[in-house]
Amino acid sequence: MAPYFNCRKVVCTRIRRMAHLTVERRRTVC
Repeated sequence: MAPYFNCRKVVCTRIRRMAHLTVERRRTVC
């Protein structure tokens, strides 16, 4: 569960900017 939290902090933050490609790919992870 270590990479899960890291992804939510970094990925979720970038999702706002690229919520069209990142959210689709990290939609299952985040």
